[in-house]
Amino acid sequence: MSLIKTDGVFGTTCPADTHENTVRGTITAAKVKTLNATLVELVPAPGTGFYLKPTRIHYMLDFASAAYDGAAAGEDLATKYTDTSGAKVCADVDHDGFGNAAADAHAFPDIVTSVTPVENAALVAEILSGEWYAAAGDSPIVYEIDYQILPYTW
Repeated sequence: MSLIKTDGVFGTTCPADTHENTVRGTITAAKVKTLNATLVELVPAPGTGFYLKPTRIHYMLDFASAAYDGAAAGEDLATKYTDTSGAKVCADVDHDGFGNAAADAHAFPDIVTSVTPVENAALVAEILSGEWYAAAGDSPIVYEIDYQILPYTW
């Protein structure tokens, strides 16, 4: 919790945290294979009256033993608010060189600066079209996201 000044008095608590927060997690190989049909929540929704502002996103394909040979054109990794119709918060991670990698691969997609924030929305990962469906593909995606929780209105 951060302390904010309201009517000249300090001490009013607010769940907004303008400091950097970091979340780390893993999208399992089983979930990677269904990221078009079943999105994965990366950062939970901040609550009514607030929005998430990502400042840095790092994805790492933690290569295990077999590549996702099903990764094809258009099957890029997207990070969005809430759901498949949500606004993208960063550039897509191209399937080529990441989704079909045969070794560890890193991606640092550029944050979109002109996105309209969405109130009380989670950040989710999605494969834009199709799936990385190869039965042999067995690599998880590890992620680290720096973000702020900001008031939606002032």
